[in-house]
Amino acid sequence: MADHTEPRITLHPHSRRVRILTGDTLIADTRNAIELREKGYPHRHYIPKEDVDMAKLSISSTVTHCPFKGDSTYYSPPHIQCSQGL
Repeated sequence: MADHTEPRITLHPHSRRVRILTGDTLIADTRNAIELREKGYPHRHYIPKEDVDMAKLSISSTVTHCPFKGDSTYYSPPHIQCSQGL
């Protein structure tokens, strides 16, 4: 008997605009996001790199591997240090 289960991961074009801000700083703005749906996990949005201001991000040392999605590298906004004079 053949296994006709649904795929574990499915990709869907996201129909709405996605903007990512840190404070008032725009990091990404796209209408081309892909929504990844994986059984047992919240939906995730993948944004094309050309729609991200990569100069505003720092690469993390974290790298993970998923047998379904492959290797992932992570980015985050740089830490902002504020000082206030007295």
